[in-house]
Amino acid sequence: MECSCLTIIVGIVLLHISKAALPTGCSGGTQTCPANSACTADGTDTCVCNDGFKLNSAQDGCEAKVLGDVCDSTNGCTGLSNIACTNSKCECAAGYANKNSVCTKVRVSEVVCKAAGTECDSIDHAGCEIQKCKCNTGYIEDTKDGSTCVKIIGGSCQGTAACPGDQNTICKNSLCVCTDDYVEKANVCKKRVDRTICSVKGTECSSTDNADCDTTALKCKCNDGFKMNADTCIAAEKNAGVSATLAFIVLALLPVILSIKEAIM
Repeated sequence: MECSCLTIIVGIVLLHISKAALPTGCSGGTQTCPANSACTADGTDTCVCNDGFKLNSAQDGCEAKVLGDVCDSTNGCTGLSNIACTNSKCECAAGYANKNSVCTKVRVSEVVCKAAGTECDSIDHAGCEIQKCKCNTGYIEDTKDGSTCVKIIGGSCQGTAACPGDQNTICKNSLCVCTDDYVEKANVCKKRVDRTICSVKGTECSSTDNADCDTTALKCKCNDGFKMNADTCIAAEKNAGVSATLAFIVLALLPVILSIKEAIM
């Protein structure tokens, strides 16, 4: 029994140390305590600083915690913008950095990461590359503060030049689009097979599987049985012709079918 009581007393003492107890007493957990503090209801009748606050230098009041202050599970960094309790200290949260004692967003490329870490997980369309987060292919840091990754194609732009991040784009009507010879594929502008100029005895089309040079148009084209998919040639649907024929027959017979149905009714 004595051991249990001692444990309880030690626990209460540690609680008040961690919760920054004030010298101000209170009664039954109802008496008003100084600003940013509250009266305990555990029988000790002590005012303690609220979560996110600490004792001031005079030890007679509570003030908001700042970067670098000690924190724990009972008194964290609640109320501080973009700050988290890390390694028992109030530090800038992931994606933020201490600039003039204020946690501000950092550019995607400034976030340090590990190959198997999760540092970049909170940034959409980004991954870890050489210990720094980097926007995925087809995405670029936003122009506001660089803290997010935005899609290049379809994004807003100014002027008429190519958009940053994809030299095969052009700014048209304030939107990034692929140039005439290119088409979007997997968020990147890829050159169309049929826009590659070739010569009769040249090898310009050899880099594209299942494609040869159209000796009349002098442009690459997909071989028979294949169709263009941006910069590649893929197998055409074998039943595409049959399906089209069946659809034509059904449409042609539809009036006859309707006439028979009306006659029966």
